[in-house]
Amino acid sequence: MRRSLLPTIGRIPLYIFGATMLVPFYWMLTAAFKPVPELTRNPPSFVPNDPTVDAFYDPNYTPDQRGQQVVAGLFQRFSDVPGGFGRFMFNSLFVATTITVVSLLLASLAAYALTKMDLPGKRVIFVVIVASMMVPWQVSLIPNYLIVRNLGWLNSYEGYIVPALAKAFVVFFLVQYMRSIPDDLVHAARVDGAGEWRIWWRVVMPLMRPALAAMAIFVVLAEWNNFLWPLIIVQSDSMANLPVALSRLNASNAYNPQHFAVIMAASLLTSLPTVIVFLIFQKHFTRGIALSGIKGKHTHERAKRANHLAQGVWSLVPARSGARTGMSDFRPLHDGWTVAAADGSVGPLPAAVPGCVHTDLLAAGLIPDPHLDANETALRWIGHTDWVYEAAFQWDGTTDARVDLACAGLDTVATVSLNGAEVGTTANMHRSYRFDARPHLRTGENRLRVHFGSAYRYAEQVRDALGDRPNAYPDYFNFIRKMACNFGWDWGPNVVTAGIWQPIGLHAWSTARLATVRPLVTVDDGVGRVEVHVEVERDSDEPLALSAAVAGFRAETTVAPGERTAIVKVEVRDPELWWPRGYGEQVRHLLDVTLRSAAGTAVDTWQRRIGFRSVHLDTTPDADGTPFMFVVNGVPVFARGVNWIPDDSLVTRVTREGYAQRLAQACDANVNMLRVWGGGRYESEDFYDLADELGLLVAQDFLFACAAYPEEDPIASEVVAEAREQVTRLASHPSLVAWFGSNENIWGFHDWGWPERLAGRSWGEGYYLRVLPAIVAELDPTRPYWPSSPYSGDPDRHPNDPAHGSMHIWDVWNQKDYTHYRDYRPRFVAEFGYQAPPVYATLRRSISDDPLAHDSPGMRHHQKAMDGDAKLQRGLDAHLPAPGDFDDWHYLTQVNQARALALGIEHFRSLRPLCMGTIMWQLNDCWPVTSWAAVDGDGRRKPLWYALRRAYADRLLTIQPRDGALVLVAVNDGAEPWQGPASVTRLTIAGEPRAKTALDLDVPPRSAVTLPLPADLTGSEDPHRELLLAEIDGLRAWWFFAEDKDIPYPAPEYESTAEPVPGGWQVTVQAGTILRDLTLFPDRLDATASVDDVMVTLLPGETAVFRVTAPPTLHGPALTRRPVLRCVNDVPHQR
Repeated sequence: MRRSLLPTIGRIPLYIFGATMLVPFYWMLTAAFKPVPELTRNPPSFVPNDPTVDAFYDPNYTPDQRGQQVVAGLFQRFSDVPGGFGRFMFNSLFVATTITVVSLLLASLAAYALTKMDLPGKRVIFVVIVASMMVPWQVSLIPNYLIVRNLGWLNSYEGYIVPALAKAFVVFFLVQYMRSIPDDLVHAARVDGAGEWRIWWRVVMPLMRPALAAMAIFVVLAEWNNFLWPLIIVQSDSMANLPVALSRLNASNAYNPQHFAVIMAASLLTSLPTVIVFLIFQKHFTRGIALSGIKGKHTHERAKRANHLAQGVWSLVPARSGARTGMSDFRPLHDGWTVAAADGSVGPLPAAVPGCVHTDLLAAGLIPDPHLDANETALRWIGHTDWVYEAAFQWDGTTDARVDLACAGLDTVATVSLNGAEVGTTANMHRSYRFDARPHLRTGENRLRVHFGSAYRYAEQVRDALGDRPNAYPDYFNFIRKMACNFGWDWGPNVVTAGIWQPIGLHAWSTARLATVRPLVTVDDGVGRVEVHVEVERDSDEPLALSAAVAGFRAETTVAPGERTAIVKVEVRDPELWWPRGYGEQVRHLLDVTLRSAAGTAVDTWQRRIGFRSVHLDTTPDADGTPFMFVVNGVPVFARGVNWIPDDSLVTRVTREGYAQRLAQACDANVNMLRVWGGGRYESEDFYDLADELGLLVAQDFLFACAAYPEEDPIASEVVAEAREQVTRLASHPSLVAWFGSNENIWGFHDWGWPERLAGRSWGEGYYLRVLPAIVAELDPTRPYWPSSPYSGDPDRHPNDPAHGSMHIWDVWNQKDYTHYRDYRPRFVAEFGYQAPPVYATLRRSISDDPLAHDSPGMRHHQKAMDGDAKLQRGLDAHLPAPGDFDDWHYLTQVNQARALALGIEHFRSLRPLCMGTIMWQLNDCWPVTSWAAVDGDGRRKPLWYALRRAYADRLLTIQPRDGALVLVAVNDGAEPWQGPASVTRLTIAGEPRAKTALDLDVPPRSAVTLPLPADLTGSEDPHRELLLAEIDGLRAWWFFAEDKDIPYPAPEYESTAEPVPGGWQVTVQAGTILRDLTLFPDRLDATASVDDVMVTLLPGETAVFRVTAPPTLHGPALTRRPVLRCVNDVPHQR
């Protein structure tokens, strides 16, 4: 009883207060209909006994009574004004409506520019706008009056309207609301060719309806009741608005009781429109206020996090493969979510959608960061728990025949309910789902619930049903269609996520929609062809018209009644081509696809930028085996590649800006190809769009990695649905040049002891050799398919044969020294790598060990590779002096990693054209960890990144061992010949020359030239104290006859200075002795600091200049000494 009565009792004061506020309005209403005797009665009557409309129109009044003590009805007054009282109502209505519409349009444009455009100084502009709200409006009355008078606008509508159009509060309010609209919607529209005007009108404005409705009420009320400004500028009754007319009405016959009734009638008519407007729009008003950020920043912050993940909305509605700009309506459902453990142990707490449970728990302060120390171990319960997401939303009905609940991505095992009715289930993170919501929607409040079952439990149930299968790690990631590395990898943490990880919303449509759009782009003999394949979902069987337009050419076809597929073909003569970076421009053309009804009305549209280019994978057998060479637009391309893994273990945190930074780092390292690895995810639209823009080729794995996968349901049907969706989704991207069936699974079956453990059970071969190639051949025959990475091209041949197809080289890291890369003569290397710890600042942020040591607890936890530290130590022992402390160990392991990969890449590139590609493992990390990455988990560049930049440069000079001798190889990956004199000198480590030769280089474009070196040059008299140095055009290549650990380097001598320069410091080092791999680590002084180059070897007398980017607070002199400034020969050893 207490629970039911207390809330009611608590509301009683509110009821009383509300009733009190209504009393004046009730009195006005009744007084307008009372006859004069009742108006003067004492005590007054609260209900008219004899109601009359004389106050509005008195039938007994005649015009000859004017000037007498007879009061005319309201609509009989102002006979000298054309239209009478109706004229005042028109003035108020016209002025208020015009000001409201125009000011909202202008304010929304301003808010769009301030939130969605890269406008210089926009923060300052916004501050000025907000500051203007502090200026009392009365201050501007006289200046505005003088301006209006000088313009001749007194007593005119212009004078009414123009000064009221700029409203700072409306701009402020709309800015707050617009910030909650995902930026990725705008990015997607821009990518798909929409201009800013179109984005504002077609994308942003429909989502602004609640805020616009709220502001419309504010502005209408303000302008309807505006009195002072009209009073100042109005000079005739015909231009007066209602408040001014009321004031003049009140001034005449003020003490006549009948006149009092007329005043009440006029007040009633003046108030009534505002009440009606508020009653109509109050729902939008409430929602607009709630979502604007004025009630608090929580909604805005949650929406801001969601912005980073809304990459799939336009491709989700109406077609997973394209940008949505059609006539139907998509309403994101990203606000007001909560999440709770299904057993009630956690929550409910606010949830970000898109997002995941881990990020929600982090935001609520309920868990520590799983990327720090060993926290991930204590958080594994999250993946074993069922979670429930819930949200309420308002729905006011629609005339559209269909309303679908469109889910771009649910992670992973989900049951979706709407208003208590189950609408669907999911079991695949890598695809979208669409459910019919209309039967379950109701006008007013609706409740959406998504129950996520434990991914662990589901995987175990499938394993138990289908039989166990081998994989490379303990958890059963191969029994669920979920990001495999969520379950941990030899470089990644175990964070098994759950949540609404992609956009979700209601899609209302009628007649038909473009379910999928799949443009197949080819180029042949100067003619570009776009074959647009569409699947149409219908609500009616009427004939439809399908058109496609690109680069000024257009074609159209008819979709007959009942047909659900169609093809329209467009030919473009001499199109500008899309090229990989380094080979030409990345020209893209807007493809516009429109579906029209029989009446000619556009019912759906789709847009995407495409590129005209051809791609071919040359595997024609030759004398050396089976090549593996990408040919783009008829030009062979040497793949200078890196492997890509998810950039954060919590992938919903990766933003377009994050992708842009990471891909820019790849480009700056002279990379031209990314391989999206099969244990992660199909990447976001942002990723592929940026690759298109930057000219980065993408080789995409289907998502199978290091495990045997069952070929039975429930997995098999999900694999087919997932593959069909993703091939269709990515078909428009010119950067995508190949599909790979899996990562290492065919190799695993051959070499990892699977057959005995499988005992005849399926393991995925059917996917890689039959199902997936058939899907690619059907849906996208313009791109090559390769069954796995690695794969030799023939089931009867060892899958990792160096002479055939693509290969992976992992015995070097696992078992052998990195100099054994030179044992291989591969056709294409898709994986090879070597480990090192992350940058020091990243270690200190993520690991609290004090002191840090290579084997301290945090360091051990952030080393996931089997025997990783032992393998690092083996590499150090083979090449470098023994480290004396952690600082030495950290520096030397990073140097060793950089040298290992540089050696491998230089060797493989020197084999061109036998070898036509290297994809090193790996570009990036998903958390702070000792790994094979060139860029660590915090986005900082390790020395390996700088080594990649040199080894992947268009022009490479390298000294290589060949058949017991040394040769100089010059590799030219540029479009112009490389010609000039080169020198090769044999020197002592003291810098004294012993022998020298001159060579004339002439290297054609896209080729390599090998030049033998004379024996007297390469035959060292004292290999522990001599080296070779090759030089041309500022490029250097070194060859040391002995390992650093065996070279009697002198103690380093040098002079160094640090001078402040704009943006940081300039460090100059002049060598007094040889300085081997001189490197600066400015992040040890400031975590934000970086340097332009590392691992520079100087001979005595030579100088190096480093540019350090750092804040002004960095202590410059510390840049010139240990542990910031390091070289190999400052490590104590056998000197």
